[in-house]
Amino acid sequence: MGKLDSAKSVLEISMGLSPHRKETMYDLGRVYYHEHDRTKAGEYFRRAYSVDPEYIPAGLALLALYAETGENDKLNRLLIDLAECEGAPPRVHQQAGEYYESLGESVKARAVSYTH
Repeated sequence: MGKLDSAKSVLEISMGLSPHRKETMYDLGRVYYHEHDRTKAGEYFRRAYSVDPEYIPAGLALLALYAETGENDKLNRLLIDLAECEGAPPRVHQQAGEYYESLGESVKARAVSYTH
């Protein structure tokens, strides 16, 4: 049994014991991502993010997944949501500002870019 298989087994047991733990969902998503199962990875990243919409690691993982799969509408909505979160990285604010700027919404672009 490889490291990913071992990790997946432990995380699945943990999910059974604590099914609403965002960190476990996120970690399980990472295992599936490394196994190249983007569907399962996305499922677990979304579950973790839905438990706590300010859980930045899950949000960033979803951003990367949406960028990789070309789901631009989902990416842009999530980018805006993440820019509102305390602790979001500066790059998220910059990209959210660029997105608003591309829509011609300069006031929103400046607000989201300079609030954090």
